[in-house]
Amino acid sequence: MVAAGDPTNQEAVDAALAYTTDAAQNGIGVYLEDLANKHQYGIPNSEIPNQLVITDGPNEVDGYPDVATMTYCEIDAAIILENKPDGTYTVINDDYGRRYWDAIFWWNGEVWQLASLELTDEALGVTSCDD
Repeated sequence: MVAAGDPTNQEAVDAALAYTTDAAQNGIGVYLEDLANKHQYGIPNSEIPNQLVITDGPNEVDGYPDVATMTYCEIDAAIILENKPDGTYTVINDDYGRRYWDAIFWWNGEVWQLASLELTDEALGVTSCDD
């Protein structure tokens, strides 16, 4: 998410939140606000690329044409840094791993928005969705 790279960039934050419903916006908004308040930001890991692989879906929910489900695998290797007043930074988190998520999307008439997200599996130290 671009907004995590600079959580003080309101344009990037607004763009990220535009594709979420109110409930999801609250969680993402709190996360980004927390990063900004702590002077933290994310950078890519130069050795392990972030990945997102759809493993099931998107699937329309019977009887609800404006609702869809999807399962996806995420490799998250982003490094979280914190700026210090002296111009240096500290690594806050450089863990990496695989997560499987179940997502529900809602069609608002213009775009599909993330309505809910549930973590179903997590494995630290894993760099592939094939493992």
